[in-house]
Amino acid sequence: MSSEFKANLRDQLSYLGMTVQELADKSKISKRTIENYLSKRGTIPPADYACRIASVLGVSVEWLVMGHNEKKCQENSEETELRSFIKKLSSLSPEVRDAIRTLVFAAYKAHREF
Repeated sequence: MSSEFKANLRDQLSYLGMTVQELADKSKISKRTIENYLSKRGTIPPADYACRIASVLGVSVEWLVMGHNEKKCQENSEETELRSFIKKLSSLSPEVRDAIRTLVFAAYKAHREF
């Protein structure tokens, strides 16, 4: 079961483009502790830590630990997806970001006119 937790944690970090340090900062759990969960000997965290990690990652604790049930929590999925999108967007060149910004504002304006 700990290997499933480790794999799910690693997968969700990768999916979000989030670093261990970012998870540590947002969950208020030390980077070293999180790295221990991801190590070869990885263990499952105590319930309060699992809840904090799941909340930051926008997944249910059950999914994080067991790998089943609904992956995304209703209240966090849109925010998590938006954060991931913004992070990816910020890595693009300024020219590409400007082009995307123009498209988004044009789409927003067209949507508001309906």
